[in-house]
Amino acid sequence: MTVVFDGAPLPSKRDTEIIRRKAREESLIRARELEASGDKTQAYAFYAKSVDVTPEMAFKVTQAIRPMGVEVIVAPYEADAQLAYLSRNNLIDFVISEDSDLLVYGCSRVLYKFDYRTEKGREIVTSNIFQNHPDFSRISTPISFLITCILSGCDYLPSLNQVGIRKAISIGTRLENFLTPSVTLESVVNRVITLLKLSNFNTECIEDLDGQIMRAILTFQHQTIFCPNEKKLVYLSEIWHAFPTTEFLGELYDCETAIRVANCEIHPETKLPFCLSEKVEEEKPVNPVSKTRPVRRLKKSSRDPKCLTLMACWSALTDSTNRAGIISSGDGREDDKKDQVTVISLSPDSPDSPDSPKHPPLKITRINPLPPSSSSSLPPTDNVLDLEKFSLEEYVSQN
Repeated sequence: MTVVFDGAPLPSKRDTEIIRRKAREESLIRARELEASGDKTQAYAFYAKSVDVTPEMAFKVTQAIRPMGVEVIVAPYEADAQLAYLSRNNLIDFVISEDSDLLVYGCSRVLYKFDYRTEKGREIVTSNIFQNHPDFSRISTPISFLITCILSGCDYLPSLNQVGIRKAISIGTRLENFLTPSVTLESVVNRVITLLKLSNFNTECIEDLDGQIMRAILTFQHQTIFCPNEKKLVYLSEIWHAFPTTEFLGELYDCETAIRVANCEIHPETKLPFCLSEKVEEEKPVNPVSKTRPVRRLKKSSRDPKCLTLMACWSALTDSTNRAGIISSGDGREDDKKDQVTVISLSPDSPDSPDSPKHPPLKITRINPLPPSSSSSLPPTDNVLDLEKFSLEEYVSQN
């Protein structure tokens, strides 16, 4: 299994990131308002919308899953393009995601709506889209499919009002006869602008629309990614267009830095090492079961209705309005007092309260032994068990 994280913000996606950051801030404000009004369900939904996965989060997850044998790659920029490169070069079998852009980037197989409980999802094979989907059956070339998806809505182009999926498919279909091996990208984009005008779309409402469409096409085709085999940054595919600048595709920085970013050793944006203090250590059990000091099960006596179980004692101890201690009554020799537990609640105003500096720590001073016929090894009856060290949870898990 390989997990791929996003890296630094892609220059061509800067405007989209600004809009999304503002939307997250608004969701956070709305979530706090709903929580204050008592609507926790709606507040949770808006809190989820306000979450942004940061490189620091990716670093902590990496420290946790790498010991499990999971391979981690941090993309220099977009994880979608990195996954597409791995898929197109047969370095992975398929991709699990909820992002439809993976099909536009050229992933051969994507598993959507994957349920981790049932281990089932919806597989989409790119080659089957043109054969089985009624709307895309008239589209046969990757460039017309790419332009169709860009016009219907993507992260690298402002939303085109009045251009939905059907109008975008219509434009992509009419491009089929225009696409020849000798046609240039500039000619293709000019043809798209003409078809938009014929569809009654006002192309002047978006500044530099032809340039933005061209940059969106190049971003999907040639974005900067990390090559695991060559251990360096390369383009998703070789650039065969003459374009004034490729800065919007992402910088091709040196190999050493690229390897450290991909290995999640340094921040993909600042290129500074992550704080070592943030390293996630292996989680340990809160109350490990003691193997050297077994604890006998205490049963509730049917003779005394006030007798409590250990779990009831624990509830009394953790009650926010009381401070309680547990002591055992009986010395194990009287049948009517055997296995009885008494809970003593101490008020903070009481002179014997634990809040008083003179009050000694509460302790379990006696544990009733089992009958001699029992084979369980128990501590002597005169053992003193400190309440802070005696875990009722470990007793429950052991028994």
